[in-house]
Amino acid sequence: MRYLNHPLAIIIFTLLSAIFSFSLYSGMRITTNSAEQVAVLEQEIAQSTSEVLVLQEEEKRASSSATQERIIRDELLMLKAGDRVIQMPVVATSPLPIPSHSPSPTNWQHWRLLLW
Repeated sequence: MRYLNHPLAIIIFTLLSAIFSFSLYSGMRITTNSAEQVAVLEQEIAQSTSEVLVLQEEEKRASSSATQERIIRDELLMLKAGDRVIQMPVVATSPLPIPSHSPSPTNWQHWRLLLW
């Protein structure tokens, strides 16, 4: 027991306690940083998953027969067997006449007509 009261033993015990405390603190900091990185990576995974789902839906729509037929008919101007194209004549329309308006009565004139 006399060894515990010796100044050299107290210094060694203090140094070991300081090293142990620093080790615990750095371990806690590493754990906190790892948890933050895991949260960021999970968020990126969720975002990537949603993007993949959107792209899969777009791929399904693009490969559907209705979409392919629309592209063939509208953009490539191709027809199916038995289809007929009717071209409507362009009719020139005359501009509508602008009605001439007389100035509308003011509020005072409306009141005067209403009361007298």
